[in-house]
Amino acid sequence: MVTMKKKRKKLFVISLVISILFFVNVFASAQQFRLDSIKAVSNGKDAFLLVTWWLYDYQCQCPGAEPCCFPSPISAWIDIYHFNGTSLSYVGRSESADDIPVAFVPSTFSDLPPNAWLVFNGTHLFWFLPGEKCVRTLGELHQGFGSVRLNPPDVYVIYRNGTFEVYRVTKSSFFRVKEPAEEHVSYVPPRFNVSISSQNLVVEGNGERYEIPLTELEEYYPLQGVENLAAVPVAGGVLIYYVSDHHLNSNLTPIENPSEVPLLFYRRGNLTMYTFIEPAYTWPSVSWTEQVSFVYPQCSNVSEPSKNVIGLVGFTVAFLGAGILVWWAVKKR
Repeated sequence: MVTMKKKRKKLFVISLVISILFFVNVFASAQQFRLDSIKAVSNGKDAFLLVTWWLYDYQCQCPGAEPCCFPSPISAWIDIYHFNGTSLSYVGRSESADDIPVAFVPSTFSDLPPNAWLVFNGTHLFWFLPGEKCVRTLGELHQGFGSVRLNPPDVYVIYRNGTFEVYRVTKSSFFRVKEPAEEHVSYVPPRFNVSISSQNLVVEGNGERYEIPLTELEEYYPLQGVENLAAVPVAGGVLIYYVSDHHLNSNLTPIENPSEVPLLFYRRGNLTMYTFIEPAYTWPSVSWTEQVSFVYPQCSNVSEPSKNVIGLVGFTVAFLGAGILVWWAVKKR
């Protein structure tokens, strides 16, 4: 009798484990990632790429080989990358598809760091100075359920109920203000025209022209996909990326993996391929062994001049003062 009870208990445990594994597999396989868009913002020397993903899931419980309903979008976010002509690095993740997490400030706007990027990586707001190859962290910004949009010198956090907060950025800090600034940075990033001529992909703009043989692109994109490429200038070359959220086939198949839309960089006759991180591995709780992180040292403090500068100024003033005194004494004689 005891033996029969043990067997029943053992069978029950085995059945329970199999059922749990079955349902976990069903629900895990039900989730899908779908590409929404890829956008590139370039200053000609480097670029930030904003890759928007949607998470889809089946809103019903229907175990079996065939789904009983269609997947629906649950959430969306933006994976942020930086490209400098030699490496593609992962910057962070902005939690709303409506975010504008990157802005470039040209040298014409004197109140902010010239030729610098203002970046929100999902947790912190910082300046990236590509010339100095350093970052200046301004502080932590709590996004909550809002959408963060950078419009230097302002940063907006916009909520679903229509309310919003405004923050003002300076060269070394940011703080909340009541009203937006009267003047904002105006910057139009360079972009190249892309077309197909004869057996080449022709990329041209800003007085530059590149002709890439279609045979070199066939390894990465079919001819239909080549017609849907965009390009921006970066570091003496051209960065090429896919702009649609689906394949240009008869079924308009959605894009579910970054390997389907590789990033291409063409410079001096050489074509190099880069791949974005799979969206399942950009969650904060997950690590990706092949990830190249966006890591730069902190910039020096801008609030105080260096001791060398102070010493040089003092020496110059003393030297000029002594010269004036000598000149005055000679003239008086």
